[in-house]
Amino acid sequence: MIKESFIKKSGAVLLVASMAISGITCAPSVTKAADEVSLVYDSNEAVANTEIPYDFSVADSGTVYIDLIVPEMVNGMMSFYQNDAYVNNERLTNDASTWEYIEDEYGSTYVHTMALKNPTPADWTVSLNFDTETAYILSVSQEKTLAALNKNSVTLTAGFSDKLSVQGAEGTVTWKSSNNKVATVSSDGNVTGKKAGSAKITATTENGQVLTCTVSVKKNVYNQNRVYPNAVTYGKSVVQVYKMSYDKKGNLVIKASVLNNSGRRSAGIKKLTITVKNDKNKKVGTYTIKDKRFSLDSNDSKDFTFKINKSDLKIKNADLRTASYKTGGTILYVR
Repeated sequence: MIKESFIKKSGAVLLVASMAISGITCAPSVTKAADEVSLVYDSNEAVANTEIPYDFSVADSGTVYIDLIVPEMVNGMMSFYQNDAYVNNERLTNDASTWEYIEDEYGSTYVHTMALKNPTPADWTVSLNFDTETAYILSVSQEKTLAALNKNSVTLTAGFSDKLSVQGAEGTVTWKSSNNKVATVSSDGNVTGKKAGSAKITATTENGQVLTCTVSVKKNVYNQNRVYPNAVTYGKSVVQVYKMSYDKKGNLVIKASVLNNSGRRSAGIKKLTITVKNDKNKKVGTYTIKDKRFSLDSNDSKDFTFKINKSDLKIKNADLRTASYKTGGTILYVR
């Protein structure tokens, strides 16, 4: 009886590679996928009732596949050892319960396939012992998890950063940007937007796997599509901020529009406030004016430009592209 960690692998994939075993051409089962590495591969002749040990090292818990190929079904035993300590064995019988018949353009063979799932990292040995003389091919391979980026695409605001990381990579990862004028990347995967545009960030693992992330850098500007007064609920007036940006001195410039759909003429706004917050809900700054006077007919709009001085900002360099705002105050109407 074998342990649960040893299970037969359904549908062994035979690659188009041929070898001659005692004059019989067969297609050996080797690495099944690009994310497997070969631990043992041997084509040989077995003497009856003779132990044939094969040592291999397992470095992680990736599934280990064992493929044994023979020209004719044969009785025998496969035994497994971990750090020289016996684990269990698998009895081979010369019938279909052990062997899978494979026929292709190279001829016919019999394959016995097993999988060791979640193996303990250790030095392992698989030992073959056949009841009769036979030719054979033994292939032992281990599944390796391909490395992957935590993000395949990133949208950044110029002047701000995001962190990329590679999961499942062994050894050093080398980072590179296709356009350092748009986005740079540090040796540990920290990507910084420099100016509006696009760039490709590549991460190359020690084993040569190349991973790519597309970076789109946007200007540090808040933009909102402008609306018409008739989009406002009838009987109401609102203040819409449609653009925010920093000027050369670091002041926060706010462009806003008053939209009147009240059915009355507006005479201004009392105690107008515009509070700006970043994407973490932290206050960037607040614009305040006690009394903003103007004349605005119903179903009309009026644009204004407001400014919060740099010295009054709570956050001097916020990501405006992802910012939000809230307005307060009382709309005044003509009686």
